[in-house]
Amino acid sequence: MMFLNRLTNKVRFDNSIGDKLRWRHFSSVIDASIEDNGSESVVSISNKQVTCIGRRKTSVAKVWMKEGSGQFTVNGKNLCDYFLPLQREHCLGPFLVSNTAGLFDVVTNVHGGGISGQAGAVRLGISRALNEMNAAWRSPLKSAGMMTRDSRRVERKKPGQKKARKQYQWVKR
Repeated sequence: MMFLNRLTNKVRFDNSIGDKLRWRHFSSVIDASIEDNGSESVVSISNKQVTCIGRRKTSVAKVWMKEGSGQFTVNGKNLCDYFLPLQREHCLGPFLVSNTAGLFDVVTNVHGGGISGQAGAVRLGISRALNEMNAAWRSPLKSAGMMTRDSRRVERKKPGQKKARKQYQWVKR
């Protein structure tokens, strides 16, 4: 719970559907640099947009990210309205790893699968977008396991069995 409180203090959850329509007209190249000022690092990014796709199980998320105030919209809804607290932490993980919480506005369209798969797809899309914005964020994201696509899927049911691995009870006679 303490983790979620830190997130909500750093990221403002506002709903902005109007930006979603405007974002589609930008290009996807961003010039970013990190300047070291003593104990804190300051990020300077030009005001352009990055578009990335993330996938998990059968879910596909298209993520538009640009510099802003920390607004996060998923399928036209606020992040808090769409995902449960556990999935919100999962989605916002890349921002905490790269210390960029509250610096970017994110608009996401996600479809397919369930809530958990959709949250994983959004997380991968955000990680890829952060990597495009600044290559210096790749190593912390990679070491946290956020740049790798999770390729696990539901195994198919086999004929002559109850489920994918479960079999009918064996009768001796």
